[in-house]
Amino acid sequence: MIGTKVGPWTMRLLATRGHECAAKVAVLRDSDQPWDETPREPGWLEEHDPDVVGFFASHPTLEPAITLKNEAAIGEVLARLGVPLPEPITPSSVHAHFHSAVKTSDSAPASAGPAARLKGRFALQLADELRRRLDEGEPVHVPDHMSDLFEFLYTGSPGSEEPYVLLDEADLDATSADASWSEVDERE
Repeated sequence: MIGTKVGPWTMRLLATRGHECAAKVAVLRDSDQPWDETPREPGWLEEHDPDVVGFFASHPTLEPAITLKNEAAIGEVLARLGVPLPEPITPSSVHAHFHSAVKTSDSAPASAGPAARLKGRFALQLADELRRRLDEGEPVHVPDHMSDLFEFLYTGSPGSEEPYVLLDEADLDATSADASWSEVDERE
């Protein structure tokens, strides 16, 4: 499901143990936890078969989680949106730009980052920029948690003998070579 904060009711609908409507459900959502904490899995996850439901956290949110090794793309999109560029562009500086206003029980609300109201536009324009870069043969980095998500979804699926996300050119070359040898073996 896209466009909803996935919680227990969504998983009960799609993946109640023994009554699953889907073979695999991957949950990608923000951890919304402080930087210094390790992302926690939601409590409801243990109710579901781990071979059916996988949880993948963007820590602490999507924007900083996708920044590392994509700094140039992030900078390009921020410039297009007219947002002053943080220097240097790091996961931490991007988080400071996009964080939401947060109120704890014993404090006044913290102010939101200067780009917090642009999160949706940023996500769509970043997707367009990453697609453009891929189409033009430029490097794009897939964060580990997203790569793990695709591996979870596609491992064991028909035609999924090869990893879904290839991490670099060396992996691509090795996969192509393996595929070529497999074709030779099948012809003999």
